[in-house]
Amino acid sequence: MRRRMTIAAIAATIMIGALPMGAAHADGGPSSTTVSAVVTGAIGFRNISTLTAGPLTAVGNTSNTVSGTYSVGVTEVTRQSSNPWSLTADSTNFSGASSGGTINKTNMAASARTISGAATNGTNSYSVTSGSTAFGATPVDFGQDAQTDNILHSGTYTAGGTLTLSPPAGTPVDTYTATLTVTLFN
Repeated sequence: MRRRMTIAAIAATIMIGALPMGAAHADGGPSSTTVSAVVTGAIGFRNISTLTAGPLTAVGNTSNTVSGTYSVGVTEVTRQSSNPWSLTADSTNFSGASSGGTINKTNMAASARTISGAATNGTNSYSVTSGSTAFGATPVDFGQDAQTDNILHSGTYTAGGTLTLSPPAGTPVDTYTATLTVTLFN
């Protein structure tokens, strides 16, 4: 079973500042910053409860590299831990608001990834990929919890990190937006 949450836009201004983020929404659902979904036919549920990213900003940055943070909240209610969970993310290419310019998503990377949480039962086994991983043909690992102790878990967890966009030389000055989609596998 997978659950998706999409950030409507990651805004990045190549020069100074950025626009605020848009609202988030679930697959096929209305715009919202919180998504709740119940997995039927199983004990309990897990869902992405919050998702924020950006804006990616740089003030007075002559290299035009912009960065910002992201945070993904996961809520788990009485879920069997023999079924571990993980988060992945993908992005669309960035599109310029007025220049018509495009920045390929491979120019954005996730780094400084962390995952933590507070569970009421059992042992959590968090892991994240270290270093910087560029967005590209495959989704980027945003973290996982192995939960292999085979008991019921409940808790709230937060995955976070940094998104850095490094536009290529000659990129027109503009405000660029992209869509970031985070998927919860469980």
